[in-house]
Amino acid sequence: MGKTRAQIRKMVLQLLNEGNITEAPVSVERIAEMVGATIQKLDLKENLSGFSYPEGENKTIGVNLRDAPLRQRFTIAHELGHLLMHKEKLEYDRGFAVQFRDDVASEGSSLKEIEANFFAAELLMPKVMLEKDLAGWGQVDIEQESNELDQLAERYQVSRQAMTVRLANIGHLRF
Repeated sequence: MGKTRAQIRKMVLQLLNEGNITEAPVSVERIAEMVGATIQKLDLKENLSGFSYPEGENKTIGVNLRDAPLRQRFTIAHELGHLLMHKEKLEYDRGFAVQFRDDVASEGSSLKEIEANFFAAELLMPKVMLEKDLAGWGQVDIEQESNELDQLAERYQVSRQAMTVRLANIGHLRF
């Protein structure tokens, strides 16, 4: 049985509290260190974004050094999700799309990948931080030529696409 979004959000908030992280950008490297994970940037195959490998007390996150830095941040966060929520020996991801799926869109997809993607979104763009930053803005208009979306993506060190999907999922994006 999988984790609910509320359970994942609670897990992330606990990590942020333990790390005394109160504003963006969230240091995924610091969170990885807190949970005892070592990050290795490796020259992986083009379609392999990353992997996680827990071996006893040792935890390893492998990240494709060929990927863009923002992509690497997402991969680290995603693999942290696997390490903390899933107990298999080896999790690897072959170029998974940066999509945070709802129940309808996720049909036929791996529940573990959906959970790890949601964990990554919540860790990199915590709802509580976004809502604080968006206070007074209301909804961000995706069709306006404003830089709000770009400013948020830069502040949180995520791609514009990831920020767009995240804002839509938490109800702060107007189409």
